Amino acid sequence: MIHSKHPQRGFTLVELLMVIAIIGILASVILASLRDARDSSNDAVIKQSLANVRAHSNVFYNQNNFSYDDGTNAFCDSTEVQTVFVGIEDANGGVAPECNDSTGAWAASSVMFTSTSTYWCVDSNGTVGETASALGSAEVCP
Repeated sequence: MIHSKHPQRGFTLVELLMVIAIIGILASVILASLRDARDSSNDAVIKQSLANVRAHSNVFYNQNNFSYDDGTNAFCDSTEVQTVFVGIEDANGGVAPECNDSTGAWAASSVMFTSTSTYWCVDSNGTVGETASALGSAEVCP
């Protein structure tokens, strides 16, 4: 029998499998964290987009004889609002935002991406926030 003066070098199969298993566990934790961050960013897009709608409402009101709906021009049907709503629909998973207006008031809301039972609402009274119910036909946030 021949004995080597140098011990064998390298890793055993068990050691390699353990390293692969640990890398797999770490990768799954990282991927879960990235998904949560993406979901939170979709909610941030919805909130910011509705804030943009609120800012546009002041311009619209002043340009349309101090009215949100003068019979010819309706705030919720304006090109600017509808363009923002396309982005909101992309961010919330395909659910169209709600918007209602009258001569002196308007409100808009969207379901959040992370929870389909939570809505973000803004209105002409300055209300901005999370609600548990949809806007429906109201012109103020619930």
